[in-house]
Order: sequence, then C-alpha cells, then structure tokens
Amino acid sequence: MGCLIVFRSVTEAQRAQRVMLRAGVASVMTKPPLHLSGGSCAYALRVPYEQTPPALASLRRAGIRLQGVYIREDGLWREAVL
Repeated sequence: MGCLIVFRSVTEAQRAQRVMLRAGVASVMTKPPLHLSGGSCAYALRVPYEQTPPALASLRRAGIRLQGVYIREDGLWREAVL
C-alpha cells in the first residue's frame, strides 16, 4: 500500500521532495490521476504508507501546502483521514 501526496504544481512537488529527502523520506514524483488533481497542473509524490507520518510532518515544518493526501486501498485512491 502506498500514499499519494498531491501538490498544485510541479515546482511545489519538487520543493516538497527535497524537504522530505532531507527528513529521510524517499519519494517518486508522478502525475496524479485526473480525478485527484481536479484537472489542474497538479503533481504528486508517492511515498510508502509507513513513511507518510514523517513525510507530512516534514512538510508541515517547512510550511509547504498540499492539495490532498490519498491512500491506495482495494485498487482505488481514497482520501486519507489524518
């Protein structure tokens, strides 16, 4: 199972990826499914499920805003309840 953290732009996703990497959380940048991005220029970072809490904590500390957090369950992306 994995987690998808969605950002409004590729620039925000790149900045977030650097912040998370400094916190020891590796991620893979990808385009999110259209229904998760609202048809915008959104980009996402995919992280392992168990790395989601430290990833989000590092983003909060850095003041990076995100568009949404989704978890893959039963083959579908569902918004995470945090």
